[in-house]
Amino acid sequence: MYEILILLSGEHPTLPRSEVLGVLEAERIEYGRVAGEGRLMSVEVSNPKRAASRVAARSAFAKRIALSLASLPRPSTLGELLSHLRGIDLPQLRGSFRVRVYKISGSPPANSIEIERELGRIILDNVENLKVNLTEPDYEFMVIFTGGGVKLALLLDSVDRSDLVARSVSMRPFRHPSSMNPFLARAMLNLARVRPGDLVLDPFVGAGGIALEALFLGARLIGFDVDPKMIRGAEINLTSYSFFSGYKLAVADVRDLNLDVVPDEVVTDPPYGRSTKIVGSSPRELISAMLERARESLRPGGHIVFSAPVEMRPSEMAASRGLMVREKHLIRIHRGLTREIVVGVNPP
Repeated sequence: MYEILILLSGEHPTLPRSEVLGVLEAERIEYGRVAGEGRLMSVEVSNPKRAASRVAARSAFAKRIALSLASLPRPSTLGELLSHLRGIDLPQLRGSFRVRVYKISGSPPANSIEIERELGRIILDNVENLKVNLTEPDYEFMVIFTGGGVKLALLLDSVDRSDLVARSVSMRPFRHPSSMNPFLARAMLNLARVRPGDLVLDPFVGAGGIALEALFLGARLIGFDVDPKMIRGAEINLTSYSFFSGYKLAVADVRDLNLDVVPDEVVTDPPYGRSTKIVGSSPRELISAMLERARESLRPGGHIVFSAPVEMRPSEMAASRGLMVREKHLIRIHRGLTREIVVGVNPP
């Protein structure tokens, strides 16, 4: 097993870490011990390059994935740090490199530029076929300062979040105030362990935020909404990103849902705001009906991931309807709204 280090975005205290594990499990990548602090996560994996590439391709809240080369004690001086670094058996690479310092907690014993320069000299002295390139290197050596010490790592891959930004709610042709942003939608799909080819059910598809990210992950999708306007809007959004197949959208009430297929996962954001259309039921009643109908249709062992205001106690609702609650995450939207994202599993 190899140790990889994942620098997380820091946008949430628990969600990014769980999302990474969801990606590894969805991609069937074997992993062992999980540790870390703050924005730094460490995971033991059997195939570090594949793990890095899949996390980079799928994650919304990871930033960089690196192979750990050494764990060092926290130095009090630059000389002590360099002494530790000189004792490391560096990989014999060919091409160009640069060194970057990352501070997770605490203060390094010198400024970042000085540490990068001195480690660069050590690398040049010990690796014959490398040269410095600060702009577009073949390799990046990472010096990561944590509360417990220092990690030296080799960057394997980085997450490009520009595509997610380009799919922001404000960028879509059909917009609605209740639409879920692509980062959270992608994270929820990863928490559901969605794999390419899986069939995802979104019974409250709305403007298609979750549907869009499911299709970008290579999944198939069935989406329903009680409001015909939302179904038309979701269709507009999906086709605007060149999705013309692989999904089915239809007007339907979750209380009357009767599927003739078995979804692999259910990922949804039920309505609970003033701007949503609710016909004859409270938001709590709709979520309750969704959980009952979804569990009836979902494959054994499949995930149901949904969000709801924390005062509704959504995790308790899921447990009371026979789901095994795997995890939950609180997300503060604004002063008057905190969402709870629940990850439930349909028992075998």
